[in-house]
Amino acid sequence: MNAGTPLLHLTGQVEKAWLDADTGFIHETRDQLTFLKASSKRAYRISNANQAVAILHKAIQEAQTPPCGPVSVEIPIDIQSAKIPLSLLTAPLKRAPAVEPEASLVDALWAQLKQAKQPLLWLGGGA
Repeated sequence: MNAGTPLLHLTGQVEKAWLDADTGFIHETRDQLTFLKASSKRAYRISNANQAVAILHKAIQEAQTPPCGPVSVEIPIDIQSAKIPLSLLTAPLKRAPAVEPEASLVDALWAQLKQAKQPLLWLGGGA
């Protein structure tokens, strides 16, 4: 997450009927969503096919919103193959505009830099 790279991570999971059952079902990943929440900026589970487009759009927007980072979406295998109504498909996402700094803050920083004898700028991601 420190790299500040927007990333959409899609991962599968067992059928909804077996989710969180902890029965040793083949390919079951125990408590995967908790791991994804700990290792991502945000994590979602699509529990209904009709939610898929809205959740994917939200995840993409969150990944691209500063501070940028990975957003995970867990999709059970039975939902991956489900059909959704065409009416749920929406217009393509628009990229979030870059945040513009306040002119007064930039001017104040410039005034301080002009007076400094040995200025040092240490800028992080997104600067």
